Amino acid sequence: SGSTDLWVEGQIIAKGTSSNTITFTASAANPQPSEWGTIFVESDDNVFEHCTIEYSDWGIKIYDTTYLTGNVVKNCTLENNDQGLRFDNADVTIENNTIRDNRHGVVAINADGLFTGNSIYDNDRDGIYALNGTLDFFSNNIYSNGLGQSDTIHGIYAASGSDVNVGGEFGTYGNPGYNEIFSNEGSGVHVDNSSSTFMGNKVGYGGYNSLHSNGAYSGYDVNNLNSTTVEAHKNWWGTSSPSSSQFNGDVDYGFHLTSPPIAPKASGTATHTRTTPALC
Repeated sequence: SGSTDLWVEGQIIAKGTSSNTITFTASAANPQPSEWGTIFVESDDNVFEHCTIEYSDWGIKIYDTTYLTGNVVKNCTLENNDQGLRFDNADVTIENNTIRDNRHGVVAINADGLFTGNSIYDNDRDGIYALNGTLDFFSNNIYSNGLGQSDTIHGIYAASGSDVNVGGEFGTYGNPGYNEIFSNEGSGVHVDNSSSTFMGNKVGYGGYNSLHSNGAYSGYDVNNLNSTTVEAHKNWWGTSSPSSSQFNGDVDYGFHLTSPPIAPKASGTATHTRTTPALC
């Protein structure tokens, strides 16, 4: 129990399909989180796709003393672990995963990550905890985290030294966010001292996220403990007239949307007419 680990020092390409997933699980008849150990990844260019990782200690941990690149976690389910995904000193692509019912959803330490199309919910503590490094978020659903009502119970926790972009800030990442962050027990986005968070500005970068109904236990839609302003223009706050009580600290939520944003359909799929929400 808790002592069986898988170490990857060469390369692992674990690619299942939507109808034939690869499952990493416990052998116990009635397993619990931390029933077995961790998949330790200590190299570049590894892939986990259409995998289920469950009842482990840290699920997947990507780490080495040398900065790692090219690692991908895609179309996977990470559930009922102590930590679903942890990456330290690495750059990881996290795409179209379901990360739920863990004690911690995702933990990123001294790391960089691109989160696209993930559903991260029902975790006991934060959906995503970031300490140092840069994380970018597009088209994610992050909700109902913090169920354990401990001291870290936020949708996204931007801890000291982290740079969190909810939507793109510049260059190729200067795109609308289309993230929905709601019903987390703590804050939707919690910004610590000595960290920075960008959520959109009026000149055309980022924005178009939905943040609402956060902080039922203790928190806000955005809680900024930093002296630097969080730019959060062009977002939907659950109402056409957001209240200052939804925010703590220096948060510029001007030019807010008056209706929820609707992400455009991907090319090649059925489309619908998209009406850009009005700005206020």
